[in-house]
Amino acid sequence: MIYFNKLKIIFIIYFIIGCISIEKEIYSKKNTIILSDLNKIEVKYDYPENKYEIIGRLRIRYGYGYKRSYILKKIKEEAYESGADGIIFQKFEEFNESWSLSGEESGQSFSKKNREIEVLMYRYLQE
Repeated sequence: MIYFNKLKIIFIIYFIIGCISIEKEIYSKKNTIILSDLNKIEVKYDYPENKYEIIGRLRIRYGYGYKRSYILKKIKEEAYESGADGIIFQKFEEFNESWSLSGEESGQSFSKKNREIEVLMYRYLQE
């Protein structure tokens, strides 16, 4: 019984901190030139003025236990590995998740706030 209670406490702490879920969808499988520096990935809220192509989409879900700077770093890493020149923020959403640890009749239900960010990855076209 003590073991189960310790396990429950560890699970609850992990649940409160949260985890990161990243979905990546690549539209363009062309040969990509990887930028020399991760910090050169552009972060935009609108489409670039120069000619570009959308090469993919990222959807990141995470709990409130993460700082936005860490999440932005993860997004930029994924874009970098995909050969993107930059990202365009499309959606930022907050939502609640709730569920029961031991069945609804036990009264041990939990609720947690999460965030979801969706970005498009783009690459400039060579002229």
